[in-house]
Amino acid sequence: MRKTHILIVDDEVNIRKGLKDALESEGHLLDTAKSAEEALTKCTTSVYDIIVSDLVMDGMDGIELTKQIKRRYPATEIIILTAYGTIETAVNALKEGAFDYMTKPVEIKRFRSYIAKIIDRQRLIRENRELKKELTRQNQFENILGQNDRIHEIMRIVEQAAPSDATVLIEGESGTGKELFARAVHRLSNRSSEPFITMNCGALPTSLFESELFGHEKGAFTNAHTRHQGCFERAHGGTVFLDEIAEMPLQSQVDLLRILEEGQLRRLGGTEELTVDVRVIAATNKDLAALCREGAFREDLFFRLNIIHITLPPLRNRPDDIPLLTQAFLDQYCGKYKRKKTLSQETIDVFCRYEWPGNVRELRNEIESAILLTPTDTIYPEDLHDELRSAAASDINFSVSVGHSLKEVEKKLILETLNSTGGRREKAAQILGISLRKLHYRLREYGM
Repeated sequence: MRKTHILIVDDEVNIRKGLKDALESEGHLLDTAKSAEEALTKCTTSVYDIIVSDLVMDGMDGIELTKQIKRRYPATEIIILTAYGTIETAVNALKEGAFDYMTKPVEIKRFRSYIAKIIDRQRLIRENRELKKELTRQNQFENILGQNDRIHEIMRIVEQAAPSDATVLIEGESGTGKELFARAVHRLSNRSSEPFITMNCGALPTSLFESELFGHEKGAFTNAHTRHQGCFERAHGGTVFLDEIAEMPLQSQVDLLRILEEGQLRRLGGTEELTVDVRVIAATNKDLAALCREGAFREDLFFRLNIIHITLPPLRNRPDDIPLLTQAFLDQYCGKYKRKKTLSQETIDVFCRYEWPGNVRELRNEIESAILLTPTDTIYPEDLHDELRSAAASDINFSVSVGHSLKEVEKKLILETLNSTGGRREKAAQILGISLRKLHYRLREYGM
């Protein structure tokens, strides 16, 4: 626990010693000074949370000390000690920023209470400051949720890399949130007020690729009826996010490398060299280094893009984030569609066991679908898509031999499933892929 550092300022040695002893017994760190001048000197080498000062002293008095301290160290709180005859003067100290005043002789119990009050106030200020910092951080990483250590490490890398203009390469499976992190880099950069332009390199035919990337002049090709600005021109001063960069044609890779190295481009059909100031963030769900070895991607471009490298983990490698993401998506889509839905514990268990090949995107889509299609207020495993129900049932294994009827096999399967769930019928029904009502019917039918 953080200790409070306190300075006692008084020209009477007995008062200094008495107040110091009273507070040291509470576990605080104490220093003393016999004058305001000595107190100011001590403040140049130590940071004090609280200063307790006499009002009337030889040389600089308590009011002047308060002025000096609040001007230089505004976070330091000050208590003024005063005799009954100088209370009006002590009030002036409050106008200069003192926290409060106490009359002499000091009653120790009340004095300790005053100190405790100030410490609580300073603690709340620190907590509010930290909360504001955290909220600011969360806003900067808008829509990115995670308590997984790897996600926190990636956020740290983003915070460090964002202020520079270095290119960033983000690798990760589809659905892991590559564009979200690219937007976070832009939002934390000095370019945040400028455009963020996205281009999906895998969504365009080769014939249109160069035009969308670099623009074209009127008449450059058939149907080029007007001049067109490419994404680099539109993003001037800002950021271009090139998604699925591995799908970029080889010739376009050459032109992109030129932009990265020289900051210049030429529109299709044009002769004018245009200077652009753009930061590039690229993303891919493929192994670019392996593609370079195969000759499918330019190695020089890979090295130029790979200044800052981020690899996003698949959702199956961050299972501790699944409940957090699940609740966030549930709140989001319940709000969007004005529904009131909850997830059964069995459904959450299914989510935590499932491999999520589509990653966060698949989880989000599954929850949105369940909210729209589930007729009841609670979403059960049987309300999920077949893939998740199959995953839930895959944990149960038992053997049967030829010669048993389907009814006997079904009875045995139900018994084994109930045993595996510790008798929890709702979870057993979810694993079996049937409703709880149907399970109850089967249990009565089989006399179980």
